[in-house]
Amino acid sequence: MKIVDSHCHIDDEKFDQDREKVISNFEDDGIDFIVDPASDISSSEKIIEIVKKYDRVYGAVGDRKSTRLN
Repeated sequence: MKIVDSHCHIDDEKFDQDREKVISNFEDDGIDFIVDPASDISSSEKIIEIVKKYDRVYGAVGDRKSTRLN
């Protein structure tokens, strides 16, 4: 069985200082991979760069703000 964190915002700026360490601990913590969902274009761009670098991180990109009705 695989263990997945299906909603983890590893792109958040609070992880800028220790993102590498947090991701490297996934295996030790029994997490096979995570999914980082974007909330806007800026976070989508950041997530794309992160998933290129780390095999255990998958991204869901898009801009949820553009789907809001006024």
